[in-house]
Amino acid sequence: MKCILKSVIFIGFSSSCFGQNFINPDLEGNISIALPPPGWENVPFGDVNCQAYIAAGATPDITGLSGPVPSLGIFGIPYSGLTFISGLMSGWPGSLYHEGIMQTVSGFVPGETYPIRFYQTVVKQDNMLDSSGGWAIYVDNTLAGISQSSNSSLSYLDPNLIWDLRVISFTATNTTHTIKFLPMDDDPSQINPEEGLRMGIDGIILVGHGNYVMGDTICLGETASLTANGAITYQWAEESNPSIIIGNSDTLFVNPITTTNYYLYSDIDTSLVTVKVINPPSINLGSDKNICQGDSIVLNVFAAEISNYLWNDLSTNYSLVVNHSGIYSVVVDNDCGISADTIKIEEIEIINSDFGYDSTICAGQSLILGKYFPNTNYLWQDSSNSATLMVNQSGEYWLEINNSCNHLIDTFSIQINNCDIVLDMPNIFSPNNDGINDIYTPTYLSKNVNLFTITIRNRWGQIVFYSDSIQNGWTGQYKDNPCNEGIYFWSVNYMDLYGEEYQKNGFLTLIR
Repeated sequence: MKCILKSVIFIGFSSSCFGQNFINPDLEGNISIALPPPGWENVPFGDVNCQAYIAAGATPDITGLSGPVPSLGIFGIPYSGLTFISGLMSGWPGSLYHEGIMQTVSGFVPGETYPIRFYQTVVKQDNMLDSSGGWAIYVDNTLAGISQSSNSSLSYLDPNLIWDLRVISFTATNTTHTIKFLPMDDDPSQINPEEGLRMGIDGIILVGHGNYVMGDTICLGETASLTANGAITYQWAEESNPSIIIGNSDTLFVNPITTTNYYLYSDIDTSLVTVKVINPPSINLGSDKNICQGDSIVLNVFAAEISNYLWNDLSTNYSLVVNHSGIYSVVVDNDCGISADTIKIEEIEIINSDFGYDSTICAGQSLILGKYFPNTNYLWQDSSNSATLMVNQSGEYWLEINNSCNHLIDTFSIQINNCDIVLDMPNIFSPNNDGINDIYTPTYLSKNVNLFTITIRNRWGQIVFYSDSIQNGWTGQYKDNPCNEGIYFWSVNYMDLYGEEYQKNGFLTLIR
């Protein structure tokens, strides 16, 4: 089944350019700067129709997907074949750059009208960003017409050019004419460099009077139909085997698996026609990937045969910048099929050196050192490989961690203390100012205490002393008056280093 009517190539593709036809109408050539494709010439500096100020300003470029200068935007996907022509119009009136091509064609019938079919696009480059323009067609030195403008909102770095079909007709006045193609801006201002215009042209066909052969575009696996008329005898051959005839009628059915050129030998002339084969899209985002914290990765699925892109965030570019963990997917399609793929991106944390601290623990307790990080290898001083290590002994410990974003070694010093709390309170108290046992405080209290309070009551339960400081003892007074001799009740509350609370109670005898 035919998918797209690709192009019309008229019989007469020969070096002498007879039969009202262009040599190399698809503008095929080696990608280069300032050189015309085979069969064509540059419209020279000094030509009456060329507005260039200098010779270097009259040199269009053979352009394709790979160049000649992709970084400046001088590249793109041709309408057909592998290359096309792009040329500048920029500068002040009487432009500094005016880059076009031309060819001399014979075999015209004076008085007859000949349409010229071609495809045009706005190419742009980094400092020539005009988004609209067309082509001026001159027959010898007479303007045949200026094509309707094409427009583009694409970035100068986007290779997916927008091609538009245009037709300009002229009436032959001679049997031979030189036909010129020059870019033409649709606005008068060319003062700023950004207002300069770069236009592309491809697939230039000179329509004759009934002698033509039609190419085809198919999906892989379909049958292409090549049809010609205007001649008496027909012979077909593949370009790669031009002497092996594969058909002898005006129609040829073929099933190429790649884009293939075919010769048509007729009693009029020899033509070359293309069957373009479009593959169903196939994409591969690759295996799941890790990125370091703060970095990004570009997921790029560009392919010339893909028409549309749709990512899971609903963006439609051929690439996606990713800087966070997640599952990312893309669906692409063209006239021949659809393809999709998914990838997992994991962001690896940048680890500082503090994934543990020097610590003190009580005898009989344990402490967990280390910390888990995903996709990380661990090595402890005892050759173990887990993310954490449980310790219950004094010593020096070290951990080495290694992943795609980190390689660190940290050390830990662990001390073991006897954390049992010992509290001794005296049972006799003699505040008589003789310098012996004049202040009631603990006779012994271990150091592992974070909080301490003491309360002393008389036999009736009245509080005669309270303190939240171990250093602040009772002098045997209440409201600056000496308390009577007798029995008193004490209560001590305290907390250990780990927040465990305790209480002790007892009696004391006050004597003087």
